[in-house]
Amino acid sequence: MISKDSKTSLALASRGLKLAGTVLILVTLLNFILLMIPPNFNSPNWWLNLTSQIIQQGIIPLLGLAALLAAIACEVVLGTASETDR
Repeated sequence: MISKDSKTSLALASRGLKLAGTVLILVTLLNFILLMIPPNFNSPNWWLNLTSQIIQQGIIPLLGLAALLAAIACEVVLGTASETDR
């Protein structure tokens, strides 16, 4: 059985993890879009730089996804997760 303090802590952790995960994913997507400006599709150097930047920053959306999954796990422990989250 989970105490009331633990439920409150898990609920706050779940909200924080959801927010952090969403922010990490959205910031990464925005950064990927900004990396493509100005486009120079005919230049191999531009493609190489774009690809290397995307690969180097690939861990950030993975951390965001991990935070979202941890938030869902907190909700499952609390019993507040909806059936679509499980």
